[in-house]
Amino acid sequence: MGAVPPNNSARLNELLDQIRTEFDTQLRQTEGYEHQIQSQVQEMQLVREKVYAMEQAQMNLKQKYACRRSLVIQADFGDANNKS
Repeated sequence: MGAVPPNNSARLNELLDQIRTEFDTQLRQTEGYEHQIQSQVQEMQLVREKVYAMEQAQMNLKQKYACRRSLVIQADFGDANNKS
């Protein structure tokens, strides 16, 4: 195996530069996709937290409503007994 002729060496360097350029392009694109995915995961986590907070608030309101309803029923029942 002898030395690579100058024309072939230049062509090889040109092809290697094209490969490096393509690799860099793909790397940047991959990093962009990873950033988008991370942003979407964070957004989904925020949505999950908000839904959980809304569920907790709904359960608290439901419990308050049940307590007040039972007090109203007891008051109405007490008024009915006092009128008798």
